[in-house]
Amino acid sequence: MPATTAPAASSVPLHPDDTPRRRVYAATPRGTAPSPAALAFLALLEEVAAGLAS
Repeated sequence: MPATTAPAASSVPLHPDDTPRRRVYAATPRGTAPSPAALAFLALLEEVAAGLAS
């Protein structure tokens, strides 16, 4: 399955096991402290990813 699809197309898994596995990365500038909003977003991403992995 390609990483992107046309705007009019949609991907629908036929079975829960058909969900593609993907790595998600969050890039932050080096040498700066992440904002509280960025920290909250990263925590949410980790929580959702953990839920999907189980």
